[in-house]
Amino acid sequence: MTRTKAPPGKFFVYDAGHWVGKKCIEAVRQIVTGEQVDLMVLSHSDADHLGDAAEILDEYFVPIILRAGDVRTTSGTWRKVNDAIANEVREGATVINYRSMQFLPGMKLELGAAAVTLVAGWADWTEPGPTESERRNALSIVVRLDYKGRSVLLTGDTVGRRLTDPDTACKDAEKAMVDNHQAGRVSLKADVMIAPHHGGNNGSSRCFIQAVGSPASSSSPQVTTTSIRPRRPLTDISRTA
Repeated sequence: MTRTKAPPGKFFVYDAGHWVGKKCIEAVRQIVTGEQVDLMVLSHSDADHLGDAAEILDEYFVPIILRAGDVRTTSGTWRKVNDAIANEVREGATVINYRSMQFLPGMKLELGAAAVTLVAGWADWTEPGPTESERRNALSIVVRLDYKGRSVLLTGDTVGRRLTDPDTACKDAEKAMVDNHQAGRVSLKADVMIAPHHGGNNGSSRCFIQAVGSPASSSSPQVTTTSIRPRRPLTDISRTA
């Protein structure tokens, strides 16, 4: 979960934490002044990314909600969030859903003096290779938050390799983003990257980290993870990227 205040007084929430505990809603209450969160992005349907979304939507008005659109009716957390989004729409919110709306990488959502650039997202992942759970992760909406020449890349659970692959593997959603980056369609360059899939073994491919750290700077990005389970220290990966 990432929550951001952008001048002048705009608020942005990316994902909503684990379903156990209330750390995300508590953080939102600390930073948000007033009754509105201006933008919420829910990267995909896994419950550990939706945990406090319903509570945030109940407590604050969120005029723009961006969601992947993958349907998980077997998940109680997903159903709760889906109902909360429907209630928000009745209050006048706009939902941008990859399932029902087509938009291209590079589109921007203005957030006061900042901007949120849509880097990637899919309604379905049809390419061969990933497991069922990895397919859900591959759908993750990836965005870049830009402000005064600095940027943070928010990656959800995006996928770039198999669990047994070497670091040099470059696959799936991360490869698609790298291809778009190299073709000049949407830049991956960022000063900080929140590591894909909590730093897990099926993300943070070397090609992806290299793209995030180029072309304007030869230095690697600062890579941050909230995970306790990375395959090896991400600082090592970024140094070798």
